[in-house]
Amino acid sequence: MATILEGPLPELMACAQAMHEAVLRGGCQRVVTHIAIDHRTDRGDGRREVTEGGLRRLGQVRG
Repeated sequence: MATILEGPLPELMACAQAMHEAVLRGGCQRVVTHIAIDHRTDRGDGRREVTEGGLRRLGQVRG
């Protein structure tokens, strides 16, 4: 299972902490949280742009 988030790093870390702690509050005795940070400075493409670009390449979106 995975969740992908975009945003300022401090907000993302706070969100990850809140999600992790919510599972513990829900009664789980053990929680493992894996975080991968993919920070690009050479491009500004977000998820929407990447998805639209892929669909254009497949001929599903005109642009």
